[in-house]
Amino acid sequence: MTMRSSTTRFLALALGALLAGCAGSHRDLPVPETPDQIHAQIDRATSLVRDAQRLEVAGRDKDAIAKYREALASYRELPVAWNNLGRLLMKDSSNLAAADAFKTAAELSPTDPRPLHNLGTLWESLGYLEDAARWYDEALRRDENYLPALRRAIIVEETRNKPDSTTLERIRRAMIQEQDPWWQNKYRRAKLRFEELMDSAKTDSMSR
Repeated sequence: MTMRSSTTRFLALALGALLAGCAGSHRDLPVPETPDQIHAQIDRATSLVRDAQRLEVAGRDKDAIAKYREALASYRELPVAWNNLGRLLMKDSSNLAAADAFKTAAELSPTDPRPLHNLGTLWESLGYLEDAARWYDEALRRDENYLPALRRAIIVEETRNKPDSTTLERIRRAMIQEQDPWWQNKYRRAKLRFEELMDSAKTDSMSR
């Protein structure tokens, strides 16, 4: 066999091996999902979320957690499932998993204040008031009139004893919306106390 024919045979074998390898790698690639398949996944996940919500109402929290996880296994980009799962995990004292679920919900729904408010509630329940205040602030950046976050942000600042003009403005917005007499009285007392503290701080700074 001549050098030329030998080289030609080698190249042919090499090309054949390369093509075989390419064919094998194509078989290993995932098949792209069609829009119909994606819609089917979303529909199934949404149905499972409704089942989970019914389980919650019935007080079957562990079953509801399992059902929310089943929904997310079908379609992971469903913020309501992540947020509701986070609430139940927080109730079950699975705090890190709850925080991760709330953060995922917040990323998937960038205008919704609820997951960030829930993060604030989580950290407040654990006694981390600065972290709680930060997440309530983030929730109120998304919706400055979101009443649950207004309520908790005011309570946290009252506990931290750090009144400022931002908190007074939040009290004003909360008082406009609030229908509950208990909270209305709470805001009025907080407003008077904060104004007194701020006036006292101004007097002290002027006298120095």
